[in-house]
Amino acid sequence: MTSLWTSTTTTAAARISSTFTTRSVSLSRHTTTTTTRQFRSSTSAFMPRAATTIKPTPSSADNAPHSPPPAFDLPPEPIASDASTQRLASRKPSTRETDTVRQQKPFKYANPKHGVEDNDASPAHRRDKNKIYIKLSSVRKLAGWEKIQLLHDIVSNYQLDEAVAIYKMIDENGLLPRMKYADFHALYRILLMDPIKYRSQIIKVISDMKTVGFIPTKNCLETLISCCTKWRDMDFAFRIHDEMLSLRMTVGVDTYNDLLTICSQQRGLAGIQRGAKVWQDLLASEGEPTTTSFIRAMDIFGHLRKIDEAKKVYAAALAQLDKFRESVGLDDLAGLKMTKKRKADMKLIAQRQLVLGNAYMAALVTCGLFDEAEAVYRGYGQEGGPMAGEGLPSARAASDTLNVLLGMCAEHGDVEAAKRYFEELTRRNVPPTGVSYGRMIDVHGRVGDVEGAKRWFELSVERLGAQPATTKMLRLRNSLMIVYAKHGHLPEAMELLRTMIREWEERSRKEAEEAEAREEAEAEKRERARQKAIANRQTYLGPAEEDIPVLQQLTEKPKPTVRLLRSGLQAVIDAHIAAGDLKAALWVTDLLEMQGAPTSFKGGEEKQAGGVADGNLADEDMPATTSESPLLTRGDVLQKFRAMHPGKEGGVVGASA
Repeated sequence: MTSLWTSTTTTAAARISSTFTTRSVSLSRHTTTTTTRQFRSSTSAFMPRAATTIKPTPSSADNAPHSPPPAFDLPPEPIASDASTQRLASRKPSTRETDTVRQQKPFKYANPKHGVEDNDASPAHRRDKNKIYIKLSSVRKLAGWEKIQLLHDIVSNYQLDEAVAIYKMIDENGLLPRMKYADFHALYRILLMDPIKYRSQIIKVISDMKTVGFIPTKNCLETLISCCTKWRDMDFAFRIHDEMLSLRMTVGVDTYNDLLTICSQQRGLAGIQRGAKVWQDLLASEGEPTTTSFIRAMDIFGHLRKIDEAKKVYAAALAQLDKFRESVGLDDLAGLKMTKKRKADMKLIAQRQLVLGNAYMAALVTCGLFDEAEAVYRGYGQEGGPMAGEGLPSARAASDTLNVLLGMCAEHGDVEAAKRYFEELTRRNVPPTGVSYGRMIDVHGRVGDVEGAKRWFELSVERLGAQPATTKMLRLRNSLMIVYAKHGHLPEAMELLRTMIREWEERSRKEAEEAEAREEAEAEKRERARQKAIANRQTYLGPAEEDIPVLQQLTEKPKPTVRLLRSGLQAVIDAHIAAGDLKAALWVTDLLEMQGAPTSFKGGEEKQAGGVADGNLADEDMPATTSESPLLTRGDVLQKFRAMHPGKEGGVVGASA
C-alpha cells in the first residue's frame, strides 16, 4: 500500500515505496511556507500524520551519504490511475493545520537552573500534537543530508530521545563535518531541558562541535558551566572557564556565581580555596557582585576560617544594599507615601538583608563565634531590621534563620537555647523544615539525651507528615540513627537501617510494577491503533515496537534500589568497630560501597541534621562527584579495626576472608 501523508512540520527526506513529492508546512514564527521534495526508498523512515501529493518518478541508485537535495520547485501532480489518491492529493492543508503552525512560538534558551522557559507553554504541551514517528532501522538507509535534515526536524519538534538516536547514527556514519553550527547548537539547546539525564550527550555535542572546527559561543560555554553546578563537577567547570579565558571571552557575573557555587559544594580544602581565588577574580573583573556572590563568598571564607574576609564581604553587601535603597528613594522614609511599588521595594530590601544576614551568621557559627552570631540575630528585630514589626519578608529565609540558630546550638550542645529559638520563631509563623527537626534531634544527641532525640523524631514525623521511603523520612531517620550509633544503641540503629532498606526496596518494587503496567497499557493502546488503521485501510502512525527499547536505553538513567545517607552509615560503622563487631561493620561498608550513598557537601564535616546547607539553598540530594570525598572502603575499616583492637588480629583475618 502506498504511504500517503501530509506533515504539519518540516520533515526530513523519507524513503518510501516509490519516489514521490511531498508538500509540508515549515515551522516558522510569522509565516507558513510550503516546500516540495523528492524522496526514494523501499521502506518508510518516518510516518507523519496524513496524506498529500504523491508523484512516482524514476528511482535513483544514488546512495551517497552527502548527496545534495533535489530541486524544490516541482509542482505536485496527482496519480491519474488511482481516484482515491487523486482526491487525497488535491486536498489542501486545513485552516486548523495552518493555524496550529502559525500559533507556535519560538523556543527560548533553556536554563538548566530553572528548566525550560517558553513564551506561552512548555514544549511538552505541544510535543505530541505534531510528533514525528520514525523507524530507526529505516533511518539508517537514508542519505547523509537526509539524516541531518531529519535531525533538524526532530529537534524542532522537541523529541529528545529520537534526536539523540539520530545524532548517534550521524556520528557513526562520519557525517558530523557536514552539520552546520546551527544544527549543533539547536541540539545542545534542547538537551539542556534535562541536563542530568542528557549529561553525556551535552558534553559530546560540545566536543564534536569543536572537533569539526566550530568555536562554541560565550553563551554555550557559560550555560555548560551552569550545568556543572548540577553535576557537582568542579574540574570540568574550571576547564571550561580556562577555555573561555584562552578565547579572550569576558566572564560574566553569573558565571562567577556558578563557579563560587561549585566551590562551596566541595568538602575538600583545595576546592574551597579555589573558591576564594574565584572571588578575587570577580572583584577584579568589570562585573558587580550580586547577592548570590556575597552569600557564596561568605560561605567559602567561613569554612576557610577567615572570618575577617567574611566580615569584609558582609560589609560590602550591606553597602551595596544601602546604595540600592537610595536609588529607589527609601533612604529616608519620613513623609513618604507608601505606594505599592515602594512597599514591594521595601520587602525586597528586607529579603536581601535577611538572606545576607543568614549567610554571615552561618560563617560566624562555623568559626565558633557564637556570641557575634546571636548579636546578628537580635539585630533582626530592631528598628530597620528585616524581621522588625509584624510579618516576615520571606518564610523560606526565616526558616534558614532558624536552621542556622539550631546549628549553632548543636555545636555547643545548648538544648535550652535550641528550644527557646524554636518556640520564638515558630510563634512568628516561621515554618520549621525537616532540617529544623533534624537539628533538634542532633542537639539532644550531642548531650546524650537519646529519649529526647526520639521524642523529637516522632514529633517531626507527625508534624511534617513524613511518609515511608521519602527523602524527608530518610533524613529524619538518618539523624536519629546517628544518635543511636554514637551512644551505643546499636540494635536500635540497625533496626532503623533495615527499615530504611526494606522501605526503599518496597518502593522500588512498586515503581517497577507501575512502570511495567504503564508499558503494557501503552503496548495495548498501540495495538488497538494498529488494528483500527488496518480495518480502515490507513497507514499506522505509531512508533515501531522494536525502536522503543532502543530509545530507552540511550538515555535512561538507572534508579538506585536503596537511598541512604553516608553520614548515618559511617556512624554505624564506627559504632560496630568500637564494639568489636567487625562482621557487622564490613556488612554496612559493603552496603555503602554498593550504592554509593549520597551525603551532604559542606566542607570539612557533614551536617548531621541532613538538610539544606547553612546560608544557601543548595540541593543536597545529588551525590558528590569530586575525588576529594572517597567512600569508606573495606581496607579502611580493617585498618581502623586493627588500630583499635590489636588483640583481635586473628579475627580480622578470618572476617576479611
